[in-house]
Amino acid sequence: MAKVTPQEFADNWGSGLNNNLGKMKRSIERMTENPMEKAVAAIPKMVQNFQAAAADGRIEAGFRSVSFTEWKSRFINTGIPRVQQSITDGKSNVSKFATALLAYQDSYLAELNSRVVMNQSEARQKMLDNFDKMSQFRYRR
Repeated sequence: MAKVTPQEFADNWGSGLNNNLGKMKRSIERMTENPMEKAVAAIPKMVQNFQAAAADGRIEAGFRSVSFTEWKSRFINTGIPRVQQSITDGKSNVSKFATALLAYQDSYLAELNSRVVMNQSEARQKMLDNFDKMSQFRYRR
């Protein structure tokens, strides 16, 4: 049997995924259980496993397994294009968030901006009041 090279392995993996995108979509459409609920139920186990991996050094070893040069190269060549695609994909969600945030901000800014600031203490208090109001904002999807 012929041995597969690493490049052939990677090419086969990529073409296999590309050839099965429709199958992935159909599988997801047929799902009846929310995987996010299963993930929530698994949080205690994830925390336990994370703590064990931190205690026995696996996390540190994983971080140290990638050189700084390799990390920079991967981030520039793989990470940045993914970020660019995520920006394109996420604009509508960010717009929905901004709509809610800006409406919330508008609900209190008129009162805040009507306050006359005569000294540094009043300016500081106005800034802190704005900070407190913004920290109370909760986005509901």
